[in-house]
Amino acid sequence: MDDINLVKEIIHEPITDVEALKILISAKGDINIVKEKYSYSMAVPKIGNMVGWIIDAIKNDYKSPKGKVNKFNEYEQREYDFKELEKKLLGWK
Repeated sequence: MDDINLVKEIIHEPITDVEALKILISAKGDINIVKEKYSYSMAVPKIGNMVGWIIDAIKNDYKSPKGKVNKFNEYEQREYDFKELEKKLLGWK
């Protein structure tokens, strides 16, 4: 029962005793695994079912993300001659 309460304290969301027990069983009683996987969940933008996500993270051994990757700006920028562009825009030739 103490371990169930500890799992409920680790996860900062309201979960039932049964859900905490399921998480604990999937982690084979290792509280450190529960802490580790819950800390990984902080990097995930939106989790609909925290209990299910943590159990899946334990079963599939999710690893910590290496950092946020944004591919939007991941290309070589163009070089511009702004004075020349301004002349063309204003029709100065």
